[in-house]
Amino acid sequence: MQKGYVSRIGLCMMVVLATVVAAHSLRYYAALENVWFGIDPDIKAVILQAPLKALTHMLIAPAALVLGPLQFFPGLRARHPTLHRWSGRTYVLACVTSGTGALATSPFASGGWVAGVGFGILAVLWIGTTVAAWISAVQGRLEWHRLLMRFSYAMTFGAVVLRLQIPIG
Repeated sequence: MQKGYVSRIGLCMMVVLATVVAAHSLRYYAALENVWFGIDPDIKAVILQAPLKALTHMLIAPAALVLGPLQFFPGLRARHPTLHRWSGRTYVLACVTSGTGALATSPFASGGWVAGVGFGILAVLWIGTTVAAWISAVQGRLEWHRLLMRFSYAMTFGAVVLRLQIPIG
């Protein structure tokens, strides 16, 4: 198999998995109307303990999850630099807003204090890496920007990995 072909398959898998998890997260909008069908009882407890914080994370993170893969298409960046910049800015805003909600929610993690510490560390690194990547782009340090954005999206994509691991655990 050619390297380019494998890369395209991986990118397509990333897009599909991110889209499925983001779409699945839409169920949290029902919590705004006090409808809990399809929401895990442990997650419901977190939402009830810290509604604004939890829902800020749960309702905005899917935007970052869906926008992230767009940034990895080189043709899109080259042919539509304005679209790349604006979708990137929206991605950064979604990561920072959702990451702040995640950090504020981490003490209420349904997995206990160890999970809370882990989610808190992830939130701080997610926000910090994303902001550093944006600053690098503004400063014209594009190689550093690309590297940091890959790290940022890897942390964003952690939501997908977690959902794939939950049935195993």
